[in-house]
Amino acid sequence: GIHTEMFSDGVLKLVECNAITNAKKTLYPGKMVVSFVYGSKKLYSFLHDNPFIFFGDVAWVNDPSIVKTMPKMTAINSAVEVDLTGQVSSDSVGHRLLSGFGGQVDFIRGSALGVDGLGKPIIA
Repeated sequence: GIHTEMFSDGVLKLVECNAITNAKKTLYPGKMVVSFVYGSKKLYSFLHDNPFIFFGDVAWVNDPSIVKTMPKMTAINSAVEVDLTGQVSSDSVGHRLLSGFGGQVDFIRGSALGVDGLGKPIIA
């Protein structure tokens, strides 16, 4: 199921082909939990009046104490650069800022502390 800070077109494709059904969610079962959206007109049309979407405040959606309650939570976050020692940059290249890191740390922490011990924090 989906519990995410940002919902985008890539996720929409997974929902459309039924790779994501939200059937096994324990928090807002059957619904995607989202704090904000960025994408195409098609994405916004999909979201408009969709009863299977719950928009929550970003402070709640990203809260590690909420994230950790979800069984088998897999938090997938992106990296711009990873060096040979494992240091990760997710917001810049050198001194050039590309984006903020948003709730990355919150989701990594929440999934790592999962109450069932089966969470997976992933940086890709």
